Amino acid sequence: MPSIGRPKSPRSELLTNAINARAAPSMLPLWVDIRRVIKLALPVVIGELGWMAMTTVDTIMIGRLGPAPIGAIGIGSSAFYTCAIFSFGLLFGLDTLVSQSYGAGDRADCHHSLAQGI
Repeated sequence: MPSIGRPKSPRSELLTNAINARAAPSMLPLWVDIRRVIKLALPVVIGELGWMAMTTVDTIMIGRLGPAPIGAIGIGSSAFYTCAIFSFGLLFGLDTLVSQSYGAGDRADCHHSLAQGI
């Protein structure tokens, strides 16, 4: 890139090239990691948006019936989310234990981990 004004000295060009050579490779793995995280997070984001959309659609469909049915939808959604979050917590906690036991062929330990988790 041509410079305007003072000509660059060879020393400043060497320094600029050295800085750019060090900065560019270190940023490359960062963007690769960001793309990998986005690929992993995208299905989770879509699932969460689906849950929110389900509650919104329930409210829209029942909204014409009045405030009592809307309140019932709110209570029902709270009960559903409570059960769902408990189940997710249980599954996430047991995931590693059961998969390792199953992979090792130890069915008794699979059942034991499930019983202890519940």
